[in-house]
Amino acid sequence: MTTPSNQIEIPLSKTKLFLLFAGSLVFVILGIWLIWYELTTSPYDRKRPYFGLVIGPLAIIFFGTAAYFLCKKLFDRKPGLIISDEGIFDNSGAFSIGLIPWTDVLRIKEVSVGKQTFINVVVKDPLAYIARQKEPIQRRLMKMSYDMYGSAIGITSNGLQCRRKDLLELLKTNFRKWKRKQNQIVNDNHIS
Repeated sequence: MTTPSNQIEIPLSKTKLFLLFAGSLVFVILGIWLIWYELTTSPYDRKRPYFGLVIGPLAIIFFGTAAYFLCKKLFDRKPGLIISDEGIFDNSGAFSIGLIPWTDVLRIKEVSVGKQTFINVVVKDPLAYIARQKEPIQRRLMKMSYDMYGSAIGITSNGLQCRRKDLLELLKTNFRKWKRKQNQIVNDNHIS
């Protein structure tokens, strides 16, 4: 969706977010069932003793946290992503990155993690973006991403009303357009 001020707004997909939320709840219930199974079944009847007492709580914590943030995002009325002449405003994930000015962007690339593919925005000073996060969990996740993939900022289309391939092309096209405009300004200044 394009707005009159030459910016592109990509809304959050409430359907995708609800499906992710429902999937997270299923895994929370599975975690509870694993704990219950461990506590109510004789150790001699189980093939892997204490498996459920380890995996169950991990599933509850991880997917319960995901469900909490997905539920919050379901009621978020702001666009998931805004692409403008200034840069990218990211509100697509559980934690909002906020504005990423084009002046900070070095490149935009795809990174695959297992079966999930993310769009990474490589910036000049990733540690500044990590430091400005208020949530300790988000800071830690961004630092891990930076250490493993060379970028602290990952954008996913999982909760957006667009496909990853289209989003990647849109981001790259707008970044190239911004770079051309900057080169034109530099060339005009040299001619003057």
